[in-house]
Amino acid sequence: MVIFPLNSILTNVSLSGLDTPVELKLKLIPMLQHMHHDASLASSSRELLQHLVNSYPSTPMVIVTLHTFTQLAASSLIDIPKQVVSQQSCTSV
Repeated sequence: MVIFPLNSILTNVSLSGLDTPVELKLKLIPMLQHMHHDASLASSSRELLQHLVNSYPSTPMVIVTLHTFTQLAASSLIDIPKQVVSQQSCTSV
């Protein structure tokens, strides 16, 4: 079994671009919850999640993105206040 670094997979598959189907994005987004070992990587993952939830306001995308946001914030213990504000703004829309 070959194991690829997660960050190289996510940079090769553009989650923020239009060339990746939404169904594939929904499957790849939960992998971002594991990007908590480095503060800058966790921060860039959080920014990508914020971009995705703003760009794709459909219910499945919001659910998957907010769940991943929560898992990432709980594991990295940074940006928790931003996470709370983010969820409040998404649920008020």
